[in-house]
Amino acid sequence: MRKSLLGIMFVLTFILFGFQECAPPGMPLPEPTSPSGVERASMNGKYSELLEVLDVPEDQTTYGDFYDMGYKTTKSHRGYSNLPTGYWVYVSPSWYIWKNRKGAEEPSDTDESRPDPDYDAGSLDGAYEKILKTLYVPEDRSRYGTEYDWGYRTVTSYRDYSGIPKGYWVYAYPYWYIWKDEAELYTAADERTASVNGKYSDLLNVIRVEEDKDTYGTFHDYGYSSSTTYKEYTLKPGYRVYVYPNWFNWGELTVTWTQEDQRKASVNGKYSDLLDVIRVDEDKDTYGAFHDYGYSSSTTYKEYTLEPGYRVYVYPNWFNWGSQK
Repeated sequence: MRKSLLGIMFVLTFILFGFQECAPPGMPLPEPTSPSGVERASMNGKYSELLEVLDVPEDQTTYGDFYDMGYKTTKSHRGYSNLPTGYWVYVSPSWYIWKNRKGAEEPSDTDESRPDPDYDAGSLDGAYEKILKTLYVPEDRSRYGTEYDWGYRTVTSYRDYSGIPKGYWVYAYPYWYIWKDEAELYTAADERTASVNGKYSDLLNVIRVEEDKDTYGTFHDYGYSSSTTYKEYTLKPGYRVYVYPNWFNWGELTVTWTQEDQRKASVNGKYSDLLDVIRVDEDKDTYGAFHDYGYSSSTTYKEYTLEPGYRVYVYPNWFNWGSQK
């Protein structure tokens, strides 16, 4: 009888407690739940008393999936107005504005005379994405001016700041902005267009000059330029092509020709000993598709250096020959 009672008690205990822990055969255990946006935004209780939530999915480009901005006094953002002063935390796709921060006596412990960061200026108008950290260093203006692109850095401390992440540093007075990624300034399709169907190769520089659309439209094959500066940029001499909003600067002009082109350029064997072939597409406007120029003692033409010789144009190239029958 005692064994029977013990058996019944074991079964009842299993039903009451064990069944709750073990799923029936064939039924999956429930998935663990991940923290909600508001839980992540509180940063394990660092912030409390939620004041407002702003739905701003487009800010993910700048701030990534998560960013603790700290205390802000701004009253408007992305169409939202009359915003409360507080601590801002971004958990994509929303901003969470909190009243209190653990360890802070009052929100005013942050210097309210300090201007809010300007992330557009700090990203160099979109050249960098996903902000990692901002450092308030107004005194660096005397050394770096009002704007300075320092590039990628791996230091973990700077002045009074520590625990700094690796990233791209930009100074836009009075802040250093540390970014995770360089923005994609152009697409592969833009680069193909800028190569003019393979006419140019060896990409040297890409610079963003949106306002040049007013002068050059959405596409312009400028050709060779020996200039080493343009607006605020430093460039190598090269072949320039504008594909809005960027200038592509190429190092090489692709020169190709067929055996038939070379036969025409020899003028049925009149010339031999080929010295140079240079590509000058625009000379078609002056010389047509074919022109036997004859001898030239010139050693330069446009951006090219040549031997003296007999010149024949077969679009798009000049053939320079050493001998004539």
